[in-house]
Amino acid sequence: MKIGRNKKCWCGSGKKFKHCHYGRENETPVSQGEAISYSQKNASRKCCYAPADLKHECSKKIINAHTVSKSSSLKEIADESNHVFGLKINLANIIKNEGKLIPEKIGINQASTFKGFCSKHDKSLFSCIEDREFVGDDEQCLALMYRSVAKELYAKEGGLNNSEFAKNGDKGKHLLGQLSIQNFVADQQKAINAALSELSELKSELDDQLLGKSVGNLSHLIIDSTSPMPVAVSSIVSP
Repeated sequence: MKIGRNKKCWCGSGKKFKHCHYGRENETPVSQGEAISYSQKNASRKCCYAPADLKHECSKKIINAHTVSKSSSLKEIADESNHVFGLKINLANIIKNEGKLIPEKIGINQASTFKGFCSKHDKSLFSCIEDREFVGDDEQCLALMYRSVAKELYAKEGGLNNSEFAKNGDKGKHLLGQLSIQNFVADQQKAINAALSELSELKSELDDQLLGKSVGNLSHLIIDSTSPMPVAVSSIVSP
Protein backbone atom coordinates (compact mmCIF):
# COMPACT_ATOMS: atom_id res chain seq x y z
CA MET A 1 0.00 0.00 0.00
CA LYS A 2 1.66 3.16 -1.19
CA ILE A 3 0.45 6.57 -0.08
CA GLY A 4 1.99 9.93 -0.87
CA ARG A 5 3.47 11.66 2.19
CA ASN A 6 1.12 14.62 1.78
CA LYS A 7 -2.01 12.55 1.18
CA LYS A 8 -4.52 11.97 3.95
CA CYS A 9 -3.62 8.98 6.11
CA TRP A 10 -5.40 5.70 5.44
CA CYS A 11 -6.49 5.39 9.11
CA GLY A 12 -9.12 8.13 8.82
CA SER A 13 -7.52 10.54 11.28
CA GLY A 14 -7.72 13.38 8.77
CA LYS A 15 -3.99 14.06 9.19
CA LYS A 16 -1.45 13.89 6.40
CA PHE A 17 0.22 10.50 6.09
CA LYS A 18 3.62 11.99 6.97
CA HIS A 19 2.22 13.31 10.27
CA CYS A 20 0.37 10.13 11.15
CA HIS A 21 1.26 6.56 10.13
CA TYR A 22 4.33 7.18 8.04
CA GLY A 23 7.11 5.14 9.67
CA ARG A 24 4.74 3.87 12.39
CA GLU A 25 6.33 0.41 12.30
CA ASN A 26 9.59 1.93 13.53
CA GLU A 27 8.07 3.81 16.48
CA THR A 28 8.46 2.68 20.10
CA PRO A 29 5.47 0.55 21.17
CA VAL A 30 3.22 1.82 23.97
CA SER A 31 4.34 0.20 27.21
CA GLN A 32 2.04 -1.57 29.65
CA GLY A 33 2.90 1.08 32.25
CA GLU A 34 1.84 3.90 29.91
CA ALA A 35 -1.46 2.18 29.18
CA ILE A 36 -2.21 1.58 32.87
CA SER A 37 -1.28 5.16 33.78
CA TYR A 38 -3.61 6.58 31.13
CA SER A 39 -6.40 4.22 32.15
CA GLN A 40 -6.14 5.24 35.81
CA LYS A 41 -6.13 8.94 34.96
CA ASN A 42 -9.13 8.51 32.70
CA ALA A 43 -11.05 6.56 35.37
CA SER A 44 -10.58 9.35 37.91
CA ARG A 45 -11.53 12.31 35.71
CA LYS A 46 -13.94 14.76 37.36
CA CYS A 47 -17.23 16.24 36.16
CA CYS A 48 -20.78 16.91 37.33
CA TYR A 49 -23.75 15.44 35.47
CA ALA A 50 -26.34 17.74 37.03
CA PRO A 51 -28.77 19.27 34.49
CA ALA A 52 -27.30 22.15 32.48
CA ASP A 53 -29.76 24.59 34.07
CA LEU A 54 -28.22 23.84 37.48
CA LYS A 55 -24.55 24.04 36.45
CA HIS A 56 -24.20 27.57 37.84
CA GLU A 57 -24.82 26.13 41.30
CA CYS A 58 -22.02 23.56 41.11
CA SER A 59 -19.58 23.50 43.99
CA LYS A 60 -15.89 23.26 43.18
CA LYS A 61 -15.59 19.92 44.95
CA ILE A 62 -16.22 16.82 42.82
CA ILE A 63 -16.78 13.85 45.09
CA ASN A 64 -16.91 10.07 44.91
CA ALA A 65 -20.62 9.85 44.21
CA HIS A 66 -22.36 6.58 45.08
CA THR A 67 -24.57 4.88 42.52
CA VAL A 68 -25.76 2.43 45.17
CA SER A 69 -27.01 4.03 48.38
CA LYS A 70 -24.40 3.77 51.12
CA SER A 71 -26.74 4.58 53.99
CA SER A 72 -29.15 1.76 53.20
CA SER A 73 -28.17 -0.75 50.52
CA LEU A 74 -24.41 -0.99 51.07
CA LYS A 75 -24.55 -0.97 54.87
CA GLU A 76 -27.15 -3.74 54.76
CA ILE A 77 -24.85 -6.14 52.90
CA ALA A 78 -21.47 -5.03 54.35
CA ASP A 79 -19.44 -7.23 56.68
CA GLU A 80 -18.33 -6.22 60.19
CA SER A 81 -15.48 -4.15 58.75
CA ASN A 82 -17.86 -2.25 56.43
CA HIS A 83 -16.62 -3.97 53.29
CA VAL A 84 -18.56 -5.52 50.43
CA PHE A 85 -17.43 -7.81 47.63
CA GLY A 86 -17.34 -6.06 44.28
CA LEU A 87 -15.52 -5.84 40.97
CA LYS A 88 -12.72 -3.36 40.36
CA ILE A 89 -12.76 -3.28 36.58
CA ASN A 90 -9.60 -1.50 35.50
CA LEU A 91 -6.71 -2.26 33.17
CA ALA A 92 -4.28 -3.09 35.98
CA ASN A 93 -6.67 -5.69 37.45
CA ILE A 94 -7.52 -7.13 34.04
CA ILE A 95 -3.81 -7.66 33.33
CA LYS A 96 -3.10 -9.02 36.83
CA ASN A 97 -6.03 -11.47 36.70
CA GLU A 98 -5.39 -12.45 33.07
CA GLY A 99 -8.72 -11.13 31.88
CA LYS A 100 -10.82 -12.73 34.61
CA LEU A 101 -13.23 -10.66 36.71
CA ILE A 102 -12.53 -11.56 40.34
CA PRO A 103 -14.61 -10.04 43.19
CA GLU A 104 -12.63 -8.43 45.98
CA LYS A 105 -13.39 -6.55 49.17
CA ILE A 106 -14.17 -2.84 48.78
CA GLY A 107 -14.93 -0.40 51.61
CA ILE A 108 -18.47 1.00 51.42
CA ASN A 109 -17.06 4.54 51.13
CA GLN A 110 -15.53 3.56 47.79
CA ALA A 111 -17.89 0.85 46.50
CA SER A 112 -20.04 1.82 43.52
CA THR A 113 -18.54 5.32 43.34
CA PHE A 114 -17.55 7.55 40.42
CA LYS A 115 -16.47 11.17 40.17
CA GLY A 116 -19.64 12.29 38.41
CA PHE A 117 -21.25 14.85 40.73
CA CYS A 118 -20.16 17.82 42.77
CA SER A 119 -20.84 17.75 46.51
CA LYS A 120 -23.78 20.16 46.23
CA HIS A 121 -25.68 18.30 43.53
CA ASP A 122 -24.93 14.85 44.90
CA LYS A 123 -26.64 16.02 48.09
CA SER A 124 -29.53 17.99 46.58
CA LEU A 125 -30.44 15.55 43.81
CA PHE A 126 -30.21 12.34 45.83
CA SER A 127 -31.13 13.26 49.40
CA CYS A 128 -34.54 11.73 48.69
CA ILE A 129 -32.75 8.35 48.57
CA GLU A 130 -30.01 8.82 51.14
CA ASP A 131 -31.95 10.70 53.82
CA ARG A 132 -35.40 9.09 53.55
CA GLU A 133 -36.71 5.61 53.98
CA PHE A 134 -37.29 4.06 50.57
CA VAL A 135 -41.00 3.99 49.75
CA GLY A 136 -40.68 3.81 45.97
CA ASP A 137 -42.35 7.08 45.08
CA ASP A 138 -41.76 8.79 41.72
CA GLU A 139 -39.09 11.13 43.12
CA GLN A 140 -37.01 8.27 44.50
CA CYS A 141 -37.38 6.10 41.40
CA LEU A 142 -36.40 9.01 39.15
CA ALA A 143 -33.33 9.71 41.30
CA LEU A 144 -32.22 6.07 41.13
CA MET A 145 -32.57 6.05 37.35
CA TYR A 146 -30.80 9.39 37.00
CA ARG A 147 -27.73 8.12 38.85
CA SER A 148 -27.62 4.97 36.75
CA VAL A 149 -27.77 6.93 33.50
CA ALA A 150 -25.11 9.39 34.70
CA LYS A 151 -22.81 6.51 35.68
CA GLU A 152 -23.23 4.82 32.31
CA LEU A 153 -22.54 8.09 30.49
CA TYR A 154 -19.37 8.47 32.55
CA ALA A 155 -18.34 4.91 31.67
CA LYS A 156 -19.07 5.28 27.95
CA GLU A 157 -17.24 8.62 27.73
CA GLY A 158 -14.31 7.00 29.50
CA GLY A 159 -14.48 4.10 27.06
CA LEU A 160 -14.28 6.53 24.15
CA ASN A 161 -11.18 8.14 25.70
CA ASN A 162 -9.55 4.75 26.20
CA SER A 163 -10.44 3.80 22.64
CA GLU A 164 -8.75 6.95 21.35
CA PHE A 165 -5.63 6.05 23.33
CA ALA A 166 -5.77 2.51 21.93
CA LYS A 167 -5.10 3.90 18.45
CA ASN A 168 -1.50 4.28 19.58
CA GLY A 169 -1.34 0.54 20.18
CA ASP A 170 -0.19 -0.05 16.60
CA LYS A 171 3.15 1.67 17.16
CA GLY A 172 6.00 -0.66 16.24
CA LYS A 173 3.72 -3.07 14.41
CA HIS A 174 3.78 -4.09 10.74
CA LEU A 175 1.13 -2.78 8.36
CA LEU A 176 -1.32 -5.67 8.83
CA GLY A 177 -1.11 -5.19 12.59
CA GLN A 178 -1.77 -1.47 12.18
CA LEU A 179 -4.78 -2.13 9.95
CA SER A 180 -6.21 -4.64 12.40
CA ILE A 181 -5.97 -2.29 15.39
CA GLN A 182 -7.28 0.78 13.55
CA ASN A 183 -10.24 -1.14 12.11
CA PHE A 184 -11.11 -2.56 15.54
CA VAL A 185 -10.95 0.88 17.16
CA ALA A 186 -13.05 2.45 14.40
CA ASP A 187 -15.80 -0.14 14.90
CA GLN A 188 -15.62 0.24 18.67
CA GLN A 189 -15.91 4.02 18.50
CA LYS A 190 -18.88 3.80 16.15
CA ALA A 191 -20.64 1.59 18.71
CA ILE A 192 -19.71 3.76 21.71
CA ASN A 193 -20.90 6.91 19.95
CA ALA A 194 -24.22 5.23 19.18
CA ALA A 195 -24.62 4.38 22.87
CA LEU A 196 -23.63 7.90 23.90
CA SER A 197 -26.22 9.37 21.55
CA GLU A 198 -29.01 7.25 23.06
CA LEU A 199 -27.87 7.87 26.64
CA SER A 200 -27.62 11.63 26.09
CA GLU A 201 -31.14 11.70 24.69
CA LEU A 202 -32.44 9.73 27.67
CA LYS A 203 -30.62 11.97 30.15
CA SER A 204 -32.09 15.04 28.47
CA GLU A 205 -35.58 13.64 29.11
CA LEU A 206 -34.68 12.90 32.74
CA ASP A 207 -33.24 16.41 33.12
CA ASP A 208 -36.59 17.90 32.09
CA GLN A 209 -38.44 15.70 34.56
CA LEU A 210 -36.01 16.55 37.34
CA LEU A 211 -36.49 20.26 36.68
CA GLY A 212 -40.27 19.93 36.45
CA LYS A 213 -40.37 20.82 32.75
CA SER A 214 -42.16 17.60 31.82
CA VAL A 215 -44.10 14.85 33.53
CA GLY A 216 -42.54 11.93 31.68
CA ASN A 217 -43.90 8.44 31.19
CA LEU A 218 -41.54 6.26 33.21
CA SER A 219 -42.75 2.96 34.62
CA HIS A 220 -41.17 1.34 37.67
CA LEU A 221 -41.23 -2.24 38.90
CA ILE A 222 -40.58 -2.55 42.64
CA ILE A 223 -40.07 -5.97 44.23
CA ASP A 224 -40.49 -6.16 48.00
CA SER A 225 -38.40 -8.59 50.02
CA THR A 226 -38.84 -9.59 53.66
CA SER A 227 -35.06 -9.52 54.17
CA PRO A 228 -32.19 -7.51 52.64
CA MET A 229 -31.13 -8.69 49.18
CA PRO A 230 -27.51 -9.94 49.26
CA VAL A 231 -26.55 -8.10 46.07
CA ALA A 232 -26.89 -4.37 45.33
CA VAL A 233 -26.63 -3.06 41.77
CA SER A 234 -27.08 0.25 39.98
CA SER A 235 -26.96 -0.20 36.25
CA ILE A 236 -28.32 0.56 32.83
CA VAL A 237 -27.51 -1.61 29.82
CA SER A 238 -26.24 0.25 26.79
CA PRO A 239 -24.27 -2.17 24.57
